[in-house]
Amino acid sequence: MLAEQPQNQQAITGLQLLPLRYLAMARQAADDGDVQKASRFVKQGLTLAPNNSQLMQTNVTLVVV
Repeated sequence: MLAEQPQNQQAITGLQLLPLRYLAMARQAADDGDVQKASRFVKQGLTLAPNNSQLMQTNVTLVVV
């Protein structure tokens, strides 16, 4: 979508929200006791937003657990 319409605000917003969705899924997986799944979600989120502090903190927390 953005390749054809680089100013498409809906697509831009969607891309900005994806890392937060991965964060929510990671937290849910961690709450369910599935640390491996949570870690995968965090890594996927970090590929989209490598400087996202919430994802980085969750990643550190998962490593410590």
